[in-house]
Parts: sequence; structure tokens; C-alpha cells
Amino acid sequence: MSELTESQRTELLEEACKDKSKLYFIISNTGTLLNSFELCTKSRADWLELQNYLLKALESNGPETVNFKGEYFFK
Repeated sequence: MSELTESQRTELLEEACKDKSKLYFIISNTGTLLNSFELCTKSRADWLELQNYLLKALESNGPETVNFKGEYFFK
């Protein structure tokens, strides 16, 4: 994702949440991933909550899921 512009990354995440007919395999470094989700989050409180879930999932040794806009992202 780091090769994409901010607008391309937000478009990709928004599309992944809306398009139920496809599966997306997203590869990203931590900073770019967090920034991309932050850009798609409406409020600061929502972002802080989502950031906690994302960081917990990334730190986990096992599989994790993160719910974002009604869709599940798996790590």
C-alpha cells in the first residue's frame, strides 16, 4: 500500500468494505496501514478505538480479525 497515494489507499479500503463479490489481499507496513485506516475514519474517538484493535491484531501471534465499517479484515 505504500506505493499508493493517500486517496488511492482510502479508495481501496472503501471498495473492500463495499464490494462483497471480491476478496482483497492487502500487503502493507504498519505505518501506512494505520494511516490508511485513519484517513477512512470519521471521528477521532472512532479512530482511537480502531487503532487499538489494529495494533492488538498486529501484535498478536495468532490470527485476528478487525471489524471496520461492517466488514472483517483478517490478519
